Amino acid sequence: MRAMPFIVSTALRNEIMRKVFTLRCSFAIALALAILAPKLAMSAGIDSPAPGAGDPIYQPATASALAPRSVLIGVTRAGPRIVAVGERGQILTSDNQGRSWQQAQVPVRVTLTAVHFANASTGWAVGHSGVILQSQDGGLSWRKQLDGVQANRLVFEAAQASGSAAQIARAQRLVQDGPDKPLFALYFSDAMHGMVVGAYGLAFETTDGGQHWQPVLDQIPNPDERHLYAIHKTPEGLYLAGEQGVLLRRQPQQQRFDVVATAFQSTVFDLLTAPDGALLAFGLGGKLYRTADQGRHWERVEPAGRTSLTAGVVVAEGVLVANEAGQLLLSTDSGRSFRNVSAGQAFPASGLVAAETGQLIVVGPLGVQAVATTLKKID
Repeated sequence: MRAMPFIVSTALRNEIMRKVFTLRCSFAIALALAILAPKLAMSAGIDSPAPGAGDPIYQPATASALAPRSVLIGVTRAGPRIVAVGERGQILTSDNQGRSWQQAQVPVRVTLTAVHFANASTGWAVGHSGVILQSQDGGLSWRKQLDGVQANRLVFEAAQASGSAAQIARAQRLVQDGPDKPLFALYFSDAMHGMVVGAYGLAFETTDGGQHWQPVLDQIPNPDERHLYAIHKTPEGLYLAGEQGVLLRRQPQQQRFDVVATAFQSTVFDLLTAPDGALLAFGLGGKLYRTADQGRHWERVEPAGRTSLTAGVVVAEGVLVANEAGQLLLSTDSGRSFRNVSAGQAFPASGLVAAETGQLIVVGPLGVQAVATTLKKID
């Protein structure tokens, strides 16, 4: 396991990682990633511990009747179909708005963290060990496009081609550490053009639907290698956000990302665009920040005290966010204020999506649940 850069106190960074992975992954993974030491000196070689044939990146996901009640992390729509991803490579689909679920054919057994569809048939999922999967049948079956072994090789080859000593040193560290780095978020503007990001600032882009992936670490000013948890597209450009409040934007027609100055340093788990066009950034410690002028000024909102906000979605009634305690919080004024619209048993969320019928599909540590037919019925 890679030693982490000494950029903040060990306690703070451990707390951040614990918060993220306790909700989004299994306890074993959370514990392994939370116990981190200062960065060790690396030798100049590029030998990497290679996974064996029994490694989860080479093993298909196991079918299980309990999959809908296992840890699920990401959820989206593929046309009218709902697709959810989670631990042990499990991918579930529903064609009846969450009333029943079927398990997809998946070639890996690693934890999957996010899923996105460019259209009703073509989508991608990302996860641990640098895995990128693609589906061309609406999520019913998947094939692997990239894993951590291949990702490390691409990073090292790009660094060598650049001639940059700093990039080569960074690539050597990645390769030596092994192919264990998770990817956390992805975005595709269409079926050809997409980007994925993850731990230690890893970032890859494709312009051919994932047939080829290119590392773009040199286009992202992230010298401390902070983890990137979110990608979000707005008319102003493509945003990346993550650990310790890092926020970056690539404006249309630009090649590189620029740092967006913020008034906060708290870790951001996700970004949303409010109905009035404001950008909302939220995450660790229950903090939510709102900007209506592309980041020049920020307004702080705390919808649920210090309980971390873990997922969000824009619905007909406004902006809905969920916290790790299982509360659902609704804003009808584009993120300026929120009210609790939870009802019944708490269901902690790591992902939300609105079904076509108006139901809210929630995934999290307890699996998947259709919370209500409409938000008005939650009140």
